[in-house]
Amino acid sequence: MSITYNGINSDTYGLTVKPETISIVPERVRTTQEIIGFNGIIDYDIDRFAEKQMAFTLQFPYVGNDDYVEKTESISKWLIADGKNKKLVLSQYPDRYYMAKSVGEITATLENGVVYIPCTFICNPPFPYSVTGSLLDPTWLSHNGGWDTCTWGSTVYQKDLTNGNNYISFSVETDMTVSPVIYLIGNINYGVTVACGSKSIRINTSIPYDGVIIDCENETVKRMSDNSSIISSCLITGGFFDFSSGNYTITLSSLLSGYNATILVDFRSVLT
Repeated sequence: MSITYNGINSDTYGLTVKPETISIVPERVRTTQEIIGFNGIIDYDIDRFAEKQMAFTLQFPYVGNDDYVEKTESISKWLIADGKNKKLVLSQYPDRYYMAKSVGEITATLENGVVYIPCTFICNPPFPYSVTGSLLDPTWLSHNGGWDTCTWGSTVYQKDLTNGNNYISFSVETDMTVSPVIYLIGNINYGVTVACGSKSIRINTSIPYDGVIIDCENETVKRMSDNSSIISSCLITGGFFDFSSGNYTITLSSLLSGYNATILVDFRSVLT
């Protein structure tokens, strides 16, 4: 097999590529919360996947010291790139690519006339893109510039928000209008407002170290720990959120300082 990384194929360096470790399904990361005074934990059933890891051994025949030094330096520069994610294509699947970064120490070992160079790639997101630029798994949502503002996985966008770091950006591709469930988890003080475009929902009550579930499809707002409705304590302007295809930014603000929260925008419920 061969690999193409950052636009350069391994054949360019005369390499034979042997796969060592390929993550078939990345680790599933659970989203949980401890609530003071409650036994156990709350499992929000909003799982995401960790990074995907691929390890290869690159090898080429030793034909002399000059070639050895020149080729290992060239390969090192190829793998290091500029330290940012680059397209990684496996020859078996030319119709897809990963956004990957080479990590770990790069070493070269000479044994029995063959030079061996192990390399490891971390793929983030863990799912591949098709050559058209859309994520293959899942296919319903795709990235159009939002990866630097949130963590994405399993059709859920997630970001930790505090004063001064108060927005989450994402993109939607759909042929219909969809209404997600939005979770706010953390220290929700009086007057916390979730806004997108001309629509906003202000929570006029303090909910310390707990969570709020904003179900835009069913138009409900509930406290997470006991599932009680707090919609009577909310000021809703423009209605609940719904999205068609496009790029969106949700902001979080507050009448008071000191809030901190994790926001999750969950589209899974509208897919089933």
